[in-house]
Order: sequence, then structure tokens, then C-alpha cells
Amino acid sequence: MLTVGVRLIPERRGEGDLSENFSLSEYVTEIVLLPEAASIGHKIRNSPLVKDLEINIIEIRRGEEVFHQPSGEVVLLEDDILRVRCDLEKIRALQEREGVSFKPQVKWADENVTTEDYKLIEAVISLNSVIIGNSLQKIGFRERFGANVLAIRHHGKLLREKISDTPLSAGDVLLIEAHQDRLKSIKRSKDLIVVSESNTVEFRRNKIIFSLLIVAGVVLSAGFGLAPIVVSAVSGAILLILLGCLTLEEAYEAIDWKIIFLLAGILSLGVALEKSGAAEIISSQIVSSVGTLGLVALVSAFYLLTSLLTETMSNNATAALLAPIAIATAATLNVNPQPFLMAITFAASSSFITPVGYQTNTMIYGPGQYKFTDFIKVGTPLNFIFWILATILIPMFWSF
Repeated sequence: MLTVGVRLIPERRGEGDLSENFSLSEYVTEIVLLPEAASIGHKIRNSPLVKDLEINIIEIRRGEEVFHQPSGEVVLLEDDILRVRCDLEKIRALQEREGVSFKPQVKWADENVTTEDYKLIEAVISLNSVIIGNSLQKIGFRERFGANVLAIRHHGKLLREKISDTPLSAGDVLLIEAHQDRLKSIKRSKDLIVVSESNTVEFRRNKIIFSLLIVAGVVLSAGFGLAPIVVSAVSGAILLILLGCLTLEEAYEAIDWKIIFLLAGILSLGVALEKSGAAEIISSQIVSSVGTLGLVALVSAFYLLTSLLTETMSNNATAALLAPIAIATAATLNVNPQPFLMAITFAASSSFITPVGYQTNTMIYGPGQYKFTDFIKVGTPLNFIFWILATILIPMFWSF
């Protein structure tokens, strides 16, 4: 990656600010309502500007008064200065409409969009977000987060119109304008990952000693066999809450329920494979086709199979699915299953070919403005290198 890999990655993201990277100057502009404007006296939601041109009014300046993210009930008045978001075609339509004039054009930059109270941030939709498959309008984004989405980078492309109605995916990047008071709640949300700035974590420094002692106790208890690792871990979590190192709300939010239910289902499937004899049937097919080449070839085959599966499904699910097959294969050959299991473990954690193979791949997909082919171009050689290394090194460290 330091020599060849980095040269394969194109630099599509500009060096400018967020407004420049999102081409914000192309579709955020200011207009003034002249006395003859048809929208004067109408509420925003019923105004011709909104109903006819589908323009999103994101700010109204009326003398010294400023309406930021105005609701649809605000009545438009003469000489109101509106900051609107729209595509280039809508801007052309605005230019032809009587009663509307443009303020002198300026290049929108972060300092133009943000004020002392409002800030421009870039956030990625997380893998477990409620936004996935829904649109901003459907989930009530403005009401839920108290913020306004100015732009979206969806599947590597910048959306310029009807962004409120577009079904969104994990990894999409939102350019958000939010009040300072709402930034903390946005950063804490599991639906969004703020990537334009580092999160400030508030530590409970007076609980550090308790936390370290509990973690050490869990590790030592499991390591010396004093208690099963599950019992040790659960006991440690309970102690963290009782001693105030962690609140109940924080403990609950830390649980990824989708992963819990996914693992519950896939572990059940693994048990079903074992109990029904399907694992033995699959393992016998693997042994008959690859086993003739030797045990090292079997390790290589398990690694390759796991590597391909983990690019399209959870690494936890892949490992849980293939582990019974690896154990059955070892039992058929009367050898130690550990080399096969280690091949599955390493391969399940080495997902480089697709942006959806692992959470971190998805997180950088949008902000880095990468394409699917970029991951294939860089990830395929990486996966090949890891496959060769695993084939050679795993039998050296874990004997049959």
C-alpha cells in the first residue's frame, strides 16, 4: 500500500472546503422578493416558488431578523432575502420569473454558509442507520436531527435535485448545516458518522482505575480458566454500570441489535448444518475435490472460500457458517481443525475488494469519493497477497 497500492487510488476529492467539494456554489443562491412577486403574502409551503419550482428555502433574512430553516408556515413578505437551494435549471427559471431578483453572485464557501451558531459538517450514513432505504423526507430528517441537508453524494454522484425524496444507502455522504446545539446529538447518533471533524469525547477520569481493574479482571479470569469468557465479560459489564463507569443508556446504545439477531440466526444455521449432516456432506465434497492435493491445499481452499463470501456478507456470519464445515472436514481426515478454523478467522477479517465488505470500507467510500472499481483495483491484489501468506504461514503456526 505504501509503494504500489497508494498509486492505484485516484485523488477525486478536492483540496477546497466542504462547499467546494460538494459544488455547493452551483445550486445555493440568494434571491430578493420584489413588490410584484407572486409569492408575497403566501406561506412558504403554498408559495409559487415552492409549489411551482420545488425550491427549498433554507433561510430568510428580513431586516435584522433571520429565519434559519424556516417552517412551511412562515409568510413571505416584500424585500425578503431568501437563501434557496435548487439545481441550475431552477435557477434559470428563477431568472425568468417576474418579481424575483438575484443578489450579486458570490462563491459559497464554508464561511458563507456557516454562522456563529450554525456549522457545516459532512456525515456518512452508517451501516445500521434507519435512513437506509428511506428518504430524508420520509424519516423527517429536519425534525429528527434539527438540521438541514444541503447536498448528498449518493453512489459516488452528487445529487442536485429532489434530494429529499431519494432512497439512501449506507455510505452516502450528507452535507449538513446544523446548529451548534445539535452537533453533539448528531455526533452521538448511530445513524450518522461525522467525518469532517473529530469527535470530542467526554471522559469520566475519576472512573479510570475502576475500568482498568474490571477489564484486567475479565481478561485474567478468562485467561486462567476461573470462569467462562462469557460469564467474565457479562460480569465485567454489570460492574461497569454498578460503579458508574457506564450509564444504562450508554450500555444499551452500545449493543448492536442487528448483529445480535444476525448471529443468532446464522449460529442456528451452523448448528442445523452440523445436526442435519449437511456439514459432513459439504466437507466430503471439499475433501474429495481438494483433499487429494494435501492439507495445506485445504487450508488454502477454506481461506479463499471465506474471503469470497465475506465480501458480500457479514464477517461474523461467514465465520459462523463455515466453522462447522471446517470442523467436519477435520473430523473426516482425523486431523486438528485449528488450521482450518484459523484460515476462516483470518479470511473473514480481510475484506478489501468491495465497499460493502466491511464497515470501514463503507465509511470511507463516500467521503473519499471512491468508485466500486477502486476497491476492486486495490483490494484484489491485497486479498491475493493475504491468501498466499495465509497458505504458507498458517500451517507453520498451527500444526495439523
